Amino acid sequence: MGEFNRFLCPAKLNLFLAVHGRRKQGALHDISSLAVQVAFGDYMQLRFADTDAREDFISCDVPDIPTDSSNTIIRAAGLFRQIYDFPQKIVVRLEKNIPLESGLGGGSSDAALFLRNLNIMLGKPVNDDDLTIIAGCVGSDCPIFLSSSPCILHQDGRMERVAVDKLAGLRQMKLIVFKPVVGIATSWAYAELDRRGPSSFSSADEAKVSIAKLLDELGTNARPPSLNNCFQSLAAERLLELQLIFRDLNLFFRVQGYLTGTGSAGFIPLQEDADSSSILQYLKDVLGSSALIIETRPYLIS
Repeated sequence: MGEFNRFLCPAKLNLFLAVHGRRKQGALHDISSLAVQVAFGDYMQLRFADTDAREDFISCDVPDIPTDSSNTIIRAAGLFRQIYDFPQKIVVRLEKNIPLESGLGGGSSDAALFLRNLNIMLGKPVNDDDLTIIAGCVGSDCPIFLSSSPCILHQDGRMERVAVDKLAGLRQMKLIVFKPVVGIATSWAYAELDRRGPSSFSSADEAKVSIAKLLDELGTNARPPSLNNCFQSLAAERLLELQLIFRDLNLFFRVQGYLTGTGSAGFIPLQEDADSSSILQYLKDVLGSSALIIETRPYLIS
């Protein structure tokens, strides 16, 4: 029996997220995103099973997480075997900290970090391009977690690394991440965007311009004013808590709150020397003790 390899599967925040419509083939959507991973997430333990094992095995400390073929890790393993059919079965233990339906990319991060570490354990038989293709088949944002942080996910699936040394503003930022107890399913978010029609989508050229502007702002010490997520208004309409929080943050604290992804989690970017105690207390008062409320930092990987 081999020893477990334990590693972090970080959550991520979308500093910019735009959807361009459905792909010509399949149910996934084309998106553009500027994402940063954070120093908070799930932890995974991975090893090869005993030689007499007949199937892969996954366990999780959160009962609501499926461990059958609907799990992103199991799907990722099956797609990996289509490119490199290794004989060993795998054993996965998942320590779940990223809430479901939060938009923090928990399932995508788990699948991507599983793929990357499995490939290393096997001696890297699959190249980076093919690994990215596999990740993209699991989910639109899954390839983000195979790249450096921050990174740009382009409409065509290309990952563009962003040089950390050029982002002074991001390096001097801390982040308050919060999530109401109630989540928002990714499937609902995309279906609602589809229902609202073409006006909900933007072009890849528009997204490219917006991301370039945002990167310029992140290159300074000032907190960037133009973070954007196309799902934010939908989420605020669906959950009164988010609508209230986004309003009050601006009105009473003179800061902006942003949606993290397609789920119900939000985040507040602050200068690292800012006193966040009053904001944290406000969030606890509004969301209650069962909600996720953490202070973290960007997980910058050059």
